[in-house]
Amino acid sequence: GRVLLHNRDAIVKDTLKRAGSLEGMGIPLDEKGLDDAMRALATILVYGSAEDGHYDELEAASHEAMNVQGVLEMAGFLDQRMCVPRDMGCTSAAAIKRLAALRLT
Repeated sequence: GRVLLHNRDAIVKDTLKRAGSLEGMGIPLDEKGLDDAMRALATILVYGSAEDGHYDELEAASHEAMNVQGVLEMAGFLDQRMCVPRDMGCTSAAAIKRLAALRLT
């Protein structure tokens, strides 16, 4: 989550640069929507998701984050764009990959 928020400006810039090809994919294409989706994604990465069975005491925070528009789509976009280990570690990348897979279920 920390790496995601630390690289927020670069991720927003990259996402908005690709806005034309991302239309209709569920990713917010405005700065506020992207910020909300990235903060929600960071929350899920830190607290876990209700589906993964971890961090039950923080389920309310992660459940709320899962309902933010575009959060799973943002995970999918980042899964395609990030490079391990340059952009983030294996554990974070694997967590994002698992979240990205949820959008397909």
